[in-house]
Amino acid sequence: MTLILLSGVLLFYFENLIYLFLIAVIVFIVLDYMVRAFFEWKYSQYPKQSILTLTEMFLILIVIELKLLASY
Repeated sequence: MTLILLSGVLLFYFENLIYLFLIAVIVFIVLDYMVRAFFEWKYSQYPKQSILTLTEMFLILIVIELKLLASY
């Protein structure tokens, strides 16, 4: 809820800072997937699952990038 409220405030009052917010969200997404892939690789019964996790992360980043490029 607070993330939605923060993005709404940023979009309404500070249109230029929405990109900074978006970069922060992308960094946290990458960090989340990297930590998840590491623990799947090290401590899981199926370490090759980490390859799928990293592939999913790259696909999500590509979709985000394409959405950003489509807005221009």
